Amino acid sequence: MSQALTLERISHHETHIVPIVVEISNRLTRISQQRIKSSKYSAVRSIQCEVREGILYLSGQVSSYYLKQLAQEAVRSIEGVGRISNCVEVAYSGPLSTDCSDSSSQLVSLRLKHS
Repeated sequence: MSQALTLERISHHETHIVPIVVEISNRLTRISQQRIKSSKYSAVRSIQCEVREGILYLSGQVSSYYLKQLAQEAVRSIEGVGRISNCVEVAYSGPLSTDCSDSSSQLVSLRLKHS
């Protein structure tokens, strides 16, 4: 009988704990998003934040690893965030060269000059 009573007490307390955890996660998400939105870089401001179980997930897309790191640094010091999962994608949007012969021949000539 005491075991059933203990399980009943635990499940009763869990119903009160879950809303508190959700509330804390929501608050940390808002704080994180505010930090991101205050960046001077527009690409960083487009990143989304979500806190689940103490882990801050960053998502979105930027054009450089520098901007990805800036986003992470903006939220790194938030108290209550146990870990950051930076899922921001880096997608270069500039023109890509399809002719590599010029650049490789320049590299070879530079090596020969310095030998």
